[in-house]
Amino acid sequence: MKNISALLTVFFCFCLQYCMAPQRILAPEQLRSIPVGAKVVIVETNYTTDELFTMVAQGLARDGWRVNLNKEIRQITTEPRHVEEGTTVSANIFFDEDAEGAIMFIRGAWGVDASVTAGLMAGFGGAPIGQNEARMAGSLSNRESIAFQHLAQIGYKVPGAVIRFEK
Repeated sequence: MKNISALLTVFFCFCLQYCMAPQRILAPEQLRSIPVGAKVVIVETNYTTDELFTMVAQGLARDGWRVNLNKEIRQITTEPRHVEEGTTVSANIFFDEDAEGAIMFIRGAWGVDASVTAGLMAGFGGAPIGQNEARMAGSLSNRESIAFQHLAQIGYKVPGAVIRFEK
């Protein structure tokens, strides 16, 4: 009986660690390039604005994002998407250009999905949690950092792009 109890304890600890560990979203070198407090992902390319707009819109749709396109003002917005551990993220992407090529500015917001909101409301009797600005915080596993990493990933998927961040 003691062996079974010890085995179950080890199994439970393994499952808890595996299930609670945040997903790896970006490569370690990409994570190191993001300063704490960053709120904007800036993607510089040598594509035209139309090429970049189409590439990003198709990539987002292919990755399962629900996108709203406004080519007239060069903007893509997304509906909130569940990404990890009850966290949702939405993106607001604006396109511009300079003499070098197209530039993309990615900002976003994070929130919690309905199951987490319901649990918090039941447990604490509070109001639902809304959307908050996504930024890179000190911990990689908190909700705002998880959301920001998903926004940065959009930029890192553009071939040949130079990525930088603003606070």
